[in-house]
Amino acid sequence: MPIAAGTPRRCRARLRDRQRVLHLVAGIAVLIAIYAGPLLGPGFVAIVQWVAIPVVVASGLALWKWPRIRVVLRARSRR
Repeated sequence: MPIAAGTPRRCRARLRDRQRVLHLVAGIAVLIAIYAGPLLGPGFVAIVQWVAIPVVVASGLALWKWPRIRVVLRARSRR
């Protein structure tokens, strides 16, 4: 895997670790909303629906497709 110019391998690993943690935390919030939503009230469920679920989707896609996203961003920055 080629290393992007100016991006040390350690920084990329740290970014990926942070993405994983964010993805797991948001996923846990979704699970809590599913199983304990009625107990926690409509405010919590609304926050999960409008914040946590989009974060889980976006972070999951970023984790899955990051190599391709990086290639596209690198190509755009060269123009």
